[in-house]
Amino acid sequence: VTIKAAITADYTSHANVKSVLLLGHVAVPYSGDDNPDGHPDHLGAWPSDIFYGSIAGPWTDAVINDPGSSYPANQNIPGDGKYDQTLIPSLAELQVSRIDFANMPAFPATEVQMMDRYLNKDHVYKMDSMLVLHKALISDNFGYFGGEAFAGNGWRNFPPLVGRDSVQALPFISTLASSPYQWAYGCGGGSFTSAGGIGTTANFASNPVNGIFTMLFGSYFGDWNVQDNFLRAPLCSNPPALTNCWAGRPHWFFHHMALGENIGFSANLSQNNSSIYPIYPNNGANQIHSGLMGDLSLRTDYIKPVLNVNATNLTTGGAIINWTASPGAGVLGYYIYRADSAYGYYTRLNATMVSGTTYSDPTASLGLKYYMVRPVKLQTTPSGGYYNLGVGVTDTITITNSTLQVSSVQPVMNISLFPNPAQSNLNVAINTDNGCVATMYVVNAQGQVFDRVTKQLKAGNNQYTLSVSDLAAGVYQMVVIAGDTRVVKEWLKL
Repeated sequence: VTIKAAITADYTSHANVKSVLLLGHVAVPYSGDDNPDGHPDHLGAWPSDIFYGSIAGPWTDAVINDPGSSYPANQNIPGDGKYDQTLIPSLAELQVSRIDFANMPAFPATEVQMMDRYLNKDHVYKMDSMLVLHKALISDNFGYFGGEAFAGNGWRNFPPLVGRDSVQALPFISTLASSPYQWAYGCGGGSFTSAGGIGTTANFASNPVNGIFTMLFGSYFGDWNVQDNFLRAPLCSNPPALTNCWAGRPHWFFHHMALGENIGFSANLSQNNSSIYPIYPNNGANQIHSGLMGDLSLRTDYIKPVLNVNATNLTTGGAIINWTASPGAGVLGYYIYRADSAYGYYTRLNATMVSGTTYSDPTASLGLKYYMVRPVKLQTTPSGGYYNLGVGVTDTITITNSTLQVSSVQPVMNISLFPNPAQSNLNVAINTDNGCVATMYVVNAQGQVFDRVTKQLKAGNNQYTLSVSDLAAGVYQMVVIAGDTRVVKEWLKL
């Protein structure tokens, strides 16, 4: 409850919060009265990290009274701290995933050592410094299974991601031990520590997992908060897989990643899916047990970041940023961002990509600033192409000269917005009688702030365009503040 309150506070008070990464053995919520694997002795509450991502709720602990499970962790009675809901009570607003190596004694490494080597591989992958073959393997030990066809999670997802000709039916553990496949799916009759035709937790303890994204399915081990659990085992190997999920009840969908989305985006849509992707049968749809193991920020393709970012003061005001070009192939240019704090909101400064390795920012205000540079490349996949941005590299500088004009008198401002209602872009026209520095932001009915920027306004007419396509439909306000002058205009997002 305490952790959920902290997450909710951040979600409601900070702009654009999208995800929650649970790092370590953070308290495990349990909920429901169901047995997604179909075994009567496994009926009851299951681990439910989706609790942390479903902000609106409601989550209750007053109705379910089922003490009959063979496993004490699954027993659920009123007031025991395990929730009633078997279905997610409201669509999960946040992406959620967990990286947790607790209670895995089958592996010779400690929990801290396993976390260390996981994060190391995670980082190396994001730096585009790892050999990964864009291939996928499927080990199907269930087959048709009354129409559920669990391995469809592989056959359906992998062609858009790696291409139809790069998907093969192969053994799971032995193949990943010897070859770096990017994707892998395996299913078979299970226990808490095994899956038929795949192997056991002990097999993962003695074999490396050279893959990145994995899916496993079988009885029992979808209930993952147990000793030497098979679902978490691939992430404990040396080296580890970077993600895993219990894909079969329900089905998961990852095709968004073929055009640049992170895996948490796909996980969130899979958990909320009831009619977006109408697969039948889709047992377990919208249920609370569906969860992602690993780093939800991961994408399928990365490019090498820039090197040696260096920001220095301009004598004429502002800053100049220099960097060493990304050594990656096919880089088209660079985007430059600025923020007022290390974990603040980074605003992109250049509308078009910079092709060189220098950028001048004469409009920066006085004080400590954080600059970030990201390389851009046109990434092609079997599904098409998209502009892929590399991981940002930052430098800090204290601006000692500024060209921003701070008016000694309070300006008189008028703003107009068009189109209103808006769907993709919102044009903001500001007329002011004096040049001034203004802060602009969008706020929704719940008080969440989006797209906060600081602009230098000249006397007369000023016009800016904001992308609002990511905002949910509803009523918003555009707020413009300069000194003690504050102007608010309401608008509608379709």
